[in-house]
Amino acid sequence: MTRVKKKPPRKRTPDDIVGNGNRQAIPEDWEDEQPERFKKTVKEVHAAADLVCKTYDDLIRAAKRRLSR
Repeated sequence: MTRVKKKPPRKRTPDDIVGNGNRQAIPEDWEDEQPERFKKTVKEVHAAADLVCKTYDDLIRAAKRRLSR
């Protein structure tokens, strides 16, 4: 059996994460220094959050249907 060598984790940069580890945020300075990138990222985060909420709602509806049988 051959062992697959794992790649070392990529070193994170300030562009990857801002926060204390429990919460991530878009860097505040982007709003002034990179407004287009900031707007695009905010839009992507909001779209992802909307998808999570919709998927959760679908899951709950499906579970209620199953449990009510």
